[in-house]
Amino acid sequence: MRSIRTPLTLLVFSSVILTACTLRVATDVNPDGSGELSVEMGFSPDDRELLDNFNLTVEQVCTQNTGGNLSLPPDAAQNLEQRGEEIWCVNSVPFSDLVQLQGYFANVDGITVNQIEIADGQFVYDVEIDLTRNRNPLDLDLPETELIWALTVPGSLGGTNADQIEDNTLTWFVEPGEFINLRAESSVSGPPPIGPDFGGLGVVELIIIGVGLACLCLLGLIAGGAALWLAVRRR
Repeated sequence: MRSIRTPLTLLVFSSVILTACTLRVATDVNPDGSGELSVEMGFSPDDRELLDNFNLTVEQVCTQNTGGNLSLPPDAAQNLEQRGEEIWCVNSVPFSDLVQLQGYFANVDGITVNQIEIADGQFVYDVEIDLTRNRNPLDLDLPETELIWALTVPGSLGGTNADQIEDNTLTWFVEPGEFINLRAESSVSGPPPIGPDFGGLGVVELIIIGVGLACLCLLGLIAGGAALWLAVRRR
Protein backbone atom coordinates (compact mmCIF):
# COMPACT_ATOMS: atom_id res chain seq x y z
CA MET A 1 0.00 0.00 0.00
CA ARG A 2 1.35 3.46 -0.82
CA SER A 3 0.18 6.99 -0.20
CA ILE A 4 -0.70 9.40 -2.98
CA ARG A 5 -2.42 12.73 -3.46
CA THR A 6 -5.40 12.20 -5.76
CA PRO A 7 -7.91 14.97 -6.58
CA LEU A 8 -11.48 14.01 -5.74
CA THR A 9 -12.62 16.32 -8.51
CA LEU A 10 -10.57 14.26 -10.98
CA LEU A 11 -12.07 11.03 -9.71
CA VAL A 12 -15.66 12.22 -9.80
CA PHE A 13 -16.30 14.95 -12.31
CA SER A 14 -13.47 16.25 -14.47
CA SER A 15 -11.46 14.19 -16.90
CA VAL A 16 -12.08 12.49 -20.18
CA ILE A 17 -10.32 9.48 -18.68
CA LEU A 18 -13.27 8.81 -16.40
CA THR A 19 -15.57 8.25 -19.35
CA ALA A 20 -13.99 4.77 -19.49
CA CYS A 21 -14.90 3.35 -16.10
CA THR A 22 -17.51 2.77 -13.41
CA LEU A 23 -17.22 5.20 -10.52
CA ARG A 24 -18.29 4.39 -6.96
CA VAL A 25 -18.18 6.83 -4.05
CA ALA A 26 -18.80 5.15 -0.67
CA THR A 27 -19.08 6.64 2.80
CA ASP A 28 -19.19 4.48 5.93
CA VAL A 29 -20.30 6.42 9.04
CA ASN A 30 -19.88 5.14 12.61
CA PRO A 31 -22.20 6.09 15.51
CA ASP A 32 -19.58 8.55 16.84
CA GLY A 33 -19.40 10.39 13.50
CA SER A 34 -16.06 8.93 12.40
CA GLY A 35 -15.72 6.67 9.38
CA GLU A 36 -14.15 6.19 5.98
CA LEU A 37 -14.61 7.75 2.55
CA SER A 38 -13.72 5.67 -0.50
CA VAL A 39 -13.59 6.60 -4.16
CA GLU A 40 -13.41 3.57 -6.44
CA MET A 41 -12.95 3.30 -10.21
CA GLY A 42 -13.75 0.01 -11.93
CA PHE A 43 -12.34 -0.85 -15.37
CA SER A 44 -13.78 -3.66 -17.47
CA PRO A 45 -11.75 -5.28 -20.30
CA ASP A 46 -13.51 -2.96 -22.77
CA ASP A 47 -12.64 0.05 -20.61
CA ARG A 48 -8.99 -0.97 -20.54
CA GLU A 49 -8.99 -1.41 -24.31
CA LEU A 50 -10.34 2.13 -24.62
CA LEU A 51 -7.54 3.42 -22.38
CA ASP A 52 -5.03 1.68 -24.65
CA ASN A 53 -6.17 3.98 -27.47
CA PHE A 54 -4.82 6.86 -25.35
CA ASN A 55 -1.65 4.94 -24.43
CA LEU A 56 -2.81 4.82 -20.82
CA THR A 57 -2.93 2.09 -18.20
CA VAL A 58 -5.26 1.70 -15.22
CA GLU A 59 -2.42 2.48 -12.82
CA GLN A 60 -1.58 5.68 -14.68
CA VAL A 61 -5.20 6.80 -14.46
CA CYS A 62 -5.30 6.07 -10.73
CA THR A 63 -2.11 7.95 -9.90
CA GLN A 64 -2.46 10.86 -12.32
CA ASN A 65 -2.82 14.26 -10.62
CA THR A 66 -4.14 16.99 -12.90
CA GLY A 67 -5.19 19.38 -10.15
CA GLY A 68 -8.69 20.30 -9.06
CA ASN A 69 -10.79 22.06 -6.48
CA LEU A 70 -10.15 19.51 -3.74
CA SER A 71 -7.58 16.82 -3.08
CA LEU A 72 -7.64 13.90 -0.72
CA PRO A 73 -4.96 14.24 1.98
CA PRO A 74 -1.44 12.89 1.40
CA ASP A 75 -2.11 9.83 3.56
CA ALA A 76 -5.00 8.66 1.36
CA ALA A 77 -4.46 4.97 0.66
CA GLN A 78 -4.70 3.55 -2.86
CA ASN A 79 -5.04 -0.10 -3.88
CA LEU A 80 -5.56 -1.90 -7.17
CA GLU A 81 -7.99 -4.79 -6.74
CA GLN A 82 -8.90 -7.55 -9.20
CA ARG A 83 -12.65 -8.25 -9.05
CA GLY A 84 -13.45 -10.90 -11.60
CA GLU A 85 -12.55 -9.49 -15.01
CA GLU A 86 -12.55 -5.93 -13.70
CA ILE A 87 -9.68 -3.99 -12.14
CA TRP A 88 -10.68 -1.53 -9.44
CA CYS A 89 -8.68 1.44 -8.22
CA VAL A 90 -9.68 2.07 -4.60
CA ASN A 91 -8.77 5.35 -2.88
CA SER A 92 -9.78 5.54 0.78
CA VAL A 93 -9.26 8.00 3.61
CA PRO A 94 -10.58 8.01 7.21
CA PHE A 95 -12.38 10.93 8.82
CA SER A 96 -12.53 11.61 12.56
CA ASP A 97 -15.87 13.45 12.46
CA LEU A 98 -18.56 14.63 10.08
CA VAL A 99 -17.05 18.09 9.81
CA GLN A 100 -13.93 16.55 8.29
CA LEU A 101 -16.10 14.49 5.94
CA GLN A 102 -17.89 17.62 4.72
CA GLY A 103 -14.49 19.22 4.19
CA TYR A 104 -13.61 16.59 1.59
CA PHE A 105 -16.69 17.58 -0.43
CA ALA A 106 -16.27 21.35 -0.02
CA ASN A 107 -15.62 23.31 -3.23
CA VAL A 108 -16.11 20.25 -5.43
CA ASP A 109 -18.08 21.24 -8.51
CA GLY A 110 -21.27 19.18 -8.65
CA ILE A 111 -21.50 18.28 -4.93
CA THR A 112 -23.51 20.37 -2.47
CA VAL A 113 -23.71 19.31 1.17
CA ASN A 114 -26.91 20.64 2.71
CA GLN A 115 -26.59 18.66 5.95
CA ILE A 116 -24.51 15.82 7.32
CA GLU A 117 -24.73 15.65 11.09
CA ILE A 118 -25.63 13.67 14.18
CA ALA A 119 -27.79 15.61 16.62
CA ASP A 120 -30.16 14.51 19.38
CA GLY A 121 -29.61 10.86 18.51
CA GLN A 122 -30.48 11.38 14.81
CA PHE A 123 -28.15 11.04 11.83
CA VAL A 124 -29.19 13.23 8.89
CA TYR A 125 -27.66 13.05 5.40
CA ASP A 126 -28.73 15.57 2.75
CA VAL A 127 -26.44 15.92 -0.28
CA GLU A 128 -27.09 17.14 -3.83
CA ILE A 129 -25.33 15.67 -6.87
CA ASP A 130 -25.50 17.77 -10.03
CA LEU A 131 -24.27 16.13 -13.24
CA THR A 132 -26.23 18.43 -15.55
CA ARG A 133 -23.06 20.41 -16.35
CA ASN A 134 -20.80 17.35 -16.63
CA ARG A 135 -19.57 17.27 -20.24
CA ASN A 136 -16.77 15.45 -21.95
CA PRO A 137 -14.16 18.27 -22.22
CA LEU A 138 -12.81 16.93 -25.53
CA ASP A 139 -16.31 16.26 -26.90
CA LEU A 140 -15.26 12.72 -27.89
CA ASP A 141 -17.66 9.89 -28.64
CA LEU A 142 -16.85 7.87 -25.50
CA PRO A 143 -19.03 5.78 -23.16
CA GLU A 144 -20.70 7.70 -20.35
CA THR A 145 -19.41 7.15 -16.82
CA GLU A 146 -21.67 5.26 -14.43
CA LEU A 147 -21.75 6.89 -10.97
CA ILE A 148 -22.68 4.79 -7.95
CA TRP A 149 -23.07 6.64 -4.65
CA ALA A 150 -23.15 4.47 -1.51
CA LEU A 151 -23.71 5.37 2.14
CA THR A 152 -23.63 3.13 5.22
CA VAL A 153 -25.56 4.86 8.00
CA PRO A 154 -25.07 4.32 11.74
CA GLY A 155 -27.79 2.96 14.03
CA SER A 156 -31.30 2.06 12.87
CA LEU A 157 -32.25 3.16 9.37
CA GLY A 158 -35.17 5.57 9.06
CA GLY A 159 -36.31 7.34 5.92
CA THR A 160 -34.37 7.45 2.65
CA ASN A 161 -34.86 7.93 -1.08
CA ALA A 162 -32.06 5.50 -2.02
CA ASP A 163 -32.50 3.32 -5.10
CA GLN A 164 -31.22 0.25 -3.26
CA ILE A 165 -31.17 -0.72 0.42
CA GLU A 166 -29.15 -3.59 1.87
CA ASP A 167 -29.09 -3.59 5.67
CA ASN A 168 -27.68 -0.14 6.57
CA THR A 169 -26.00 0.39 3.19
CA LEU A 170 -27.87 2.70 0.81
CA THR A 171 -27.05 3.04 -2.87
CA TRP A 172 -28.03 5.66 -5.44
CA PHE A 173 -27.39 5.24 -9.18
CA VAL A 174 -26.78 8.66 -10.71
CA GLU A 175 -27.27 8.98 -14.46
CA PRO A 176 -25.16 11.35 -16.58
CA GLY A 177 -26.86 14.72 -16.89
CA GLU A 178 -29.00 14.07 -13.81
CA PHE A 179 -29.58 16.24 -10.72
CA ILE A 180 -30.43 14.25 -7.59
CA ASN A 181 -30.92 15.02 -3.90
CA LEU A 182 -29.66 12.15 -1.72
CA ARG A 183 -31.46 11.92 1.61
CA ALA A 184 -31.23 9.51 4.52
CA GLU A 185 -31.92 9.47 8.25
CA SER A 186 -31.20 6.99 11.03
CA SER A 187 -31.53 6.74 14.81
CA VAL A 188 -28.19 6.51 16.57
CA SER A 189 -28.18 4.74 19.93
CA GLY A 190 -26.57 6.54 22.83
CA PRO A 191 -23.92 5.05 25.14
CA PRO A 192 -24.98 2.05 27.25
CA PRO A 193 -26.34 2.90 30.73
CA ILE A 194 -23.91 2.88 33.64
CA GLY A 195 -24.77 0.51 36.49
CA PRO A 196 -26.55 -2.82 36.83
CA ASP A 197 -29.07 -4.03 34.28
CA PHE A 198 -32.56 -4.43 35.75
CA GLY A 199 -34.04 -6.06 32.66
CA GLY A 200 -35.50 -2.85 31.30
CA LEU A 201 -37.56 -2.06 34.42
CA GLY A 202 -38.18 1.61 35.14
CA VAL A 203 -37.78 3.49 38.39
CA VAL A 204 -41.49 3.26 39.28
CA GLU A 205 -41.55 -0.49 38.74
CA LEU A 206 -38.43 -0.94 40.87
CA ILE A 207 -39.97 1.14 43.70
CA ILE A 208 -43.19 -0.92 43.64
CA ILE A 209 -41.21 -4.16 43.74
CA GLY A 210 -39.08 -2.81 46.59
CA VAL A 211 -42.11 -1.78 48.63
CA GLY A 212 -43.70 -5.17 48.01
CA LEU A 213 -40.60 -7.01 49.21
CA ALA A 214 -40.42 -4.77 52.26
CA CYS A 215 -44.04 -5.59 53.10
CA LEU A 216 -43.37 -9.31 52.75
CA CYS A 217 -40.37 -9.01 55.07
CA LEU A 218 -42.49 -7.12 57.63
CA LEU A 219 -45.24 -9.73 57.46
CA GLY A 220 -42.63 -12.43 57.94
CA LEU A 221 -41.28 -10.72 61.04
CA ILE A 222 -44.77 -10.29 62.48
CA ALA A 223 -45.67 -13.92 61.82
CA GLY A 224 -42.40 -15.11 63.30
CA GLY A 225 -42.85 -12.96 66.38
CA ALA A 226 -46.39 -14.19 66.88
CA ALA A 227 -45.33 -17.81 66.61
CA LEU A 228 -42.53 -17.26 69.12
CA TRP A 229 -44.94 -15.52 71.55
CA LEU A 230 -47.42 -18.40 71.35
CA ALA A 231 -44.71 -20.98 71.91
CA VAL A 232 -43.42 -19.19 74.99
CA ARG A 233 -46.93 -18.74 76.36
CA ARG A 234 -47.75 -22.46 75.97
CA ARG A 235 -44.76 -23.36 78.12
